[in-house]
Amino acid sequence: MGLMRQIDWLRVGLQDFINWIPRKNLVLVEIGSYAGESAEMFARSWKFDMIFCIDPWQSDPNGDDMNSYQNMDVVERIFD
Repeated sequence: MGLMRQIDWLRVGLQDFINWIPRKNLVLVEIGSYAGESAEMFARSWKFDMIFCIDPWQSDPNGDDMNSYQNMDVVERIFD
């Protein structure tokens, strides 16, 4: 199982967005945390006092993205 941001431009794009955020001491609510890669990037920026991650970690066989058929128990363990 691959992680969400294997392609460099996906990581770079998120890092550019984090760098653009001008304030510190923020609270972030991330809906759809998957394996936690973006949450970790947000945390490493030190701009957020608190980060809340929300994800049901349920597979969606009717979904049309690359992660719809992943074993979400494994994904949740990676997040943990």
